[in-house]
Amino acid sequence: MKAEPLPGTAQQDANDLKAFVQGLPDDLFDGHTEFGALKPEQKLQWLSQCARFAWEIRKAQSAAPRQ
Repeated sequence: MKAEPLPGTAQQDANDLKAFVQGLPDDLFDGHTEFGALKPEQKLQWLSQCARFAWEIRKAQSAAPRQ
């Protein structure tokens, strides 16, 4: 029997992301990326880059002094 990864681990995060991507309909995207034509690995990479961008922005915002 395969053990489930612990919540909050990199493996669980990756599994959650894969499950999320598989559930996304192609019509959520406007076509500029031709998302529907991408291979699954390319879709994951594209979404990973978007997530990284969002993480970087949140990190920068949390480091900025509050006004």
